[in-house]
Amino acid sequence: MTKRHEPRRPEGLLCSECAAHLDMVGRREVARCGKSGEAEALASLFKLLGDPTRMRVLLALAGSPLCVCDLADSLGMTASAISHQLRLLKRGGLVKSEKSGKHVCYSLDDSHVYAIIHPALEHIRE
Repeated sequence: MTKRHEPRRPEGLLCSECAAHLDMVGRREVARCGKSGEAEALASLFKLLGDPTRMRVLLALAGSPLCVCDLADSLGMTASAISHQLRLLKRGGLVKSEKSGKHVCYSLDDSHVYAIIHPALEHIRE
């Protein structure tokens, strides 16, 4: 007779009974995120936000709309480097542009972008 080995569980970290408590974790929310691709979309959003340079660009744009030259000057970077980051942020739906002749001005896409980064900034300043 072969003895079956149960995986070791650290004390106090897992439930005493091995059963899913779907009523406690919000069955509908978990299923909806998995089916609709929201988890992947959120991961992509946080990946964009996870870069310090892109975060600096977003914080600069939170103050007022700026052109590439103004962003480059205020962040001490080249216009080319700023343009690359803006392209990623625009593709990710975090930044929008408005063109007037040859002048292009960038701003946060909507108030949700500020609502994402502002509380996080307040949190780290505490």
